[in-house]
Amino acid sequence: MREFDELFSFTALGTVVTIMIGLFWASYKFAFNLNMNGESIPLLSCSGVFCLSVVLFIMVPASSTNEIAKKTKSVLRSLSDDMPSPDKEKKFELKRCLMQDNNLTLWDIYVLNRSLIVASFGALLTYGILIATLGK
Repeated sequence: MREFDELFSFTALGTVVTIMIGLFWASYKFAFNLNMNGESIPLLSCSGVFCLSVVLFIMVPASSTNEIAKKTKSVLRSLSDDMPSPDKEKKFELKRCLMQDNNLTLWDIYVLNRSLIVASFGALLTYGILIATLGK
């Protein structure tokens, strides 16, 4: 999991930031553009749904993977205490592996978890309200 994070965390960060900007743009245009015609509504709706699905397709599996990795680590910790004493080498190797931190991150800036999903949509809503009030 660590190698996967090293290879793809920067790409995931770039994708999430770009798609969140696209989602903000589509949502803002859809909510506050009063001069929309019949052709622009489906286009904005489709782009908003696309951006939302891409963000969720990245964040939800990554946060689930981190939660499952945390649960697995706790189970392995409890099992390592129950190992018989003749397997000291295996026990040492297992404890060494458990000491390492394995999480999927966004370029080692933020660990992907459920709270990031909620916080990112809250930030989009807050910035949308701020920009809308400044524009009027």
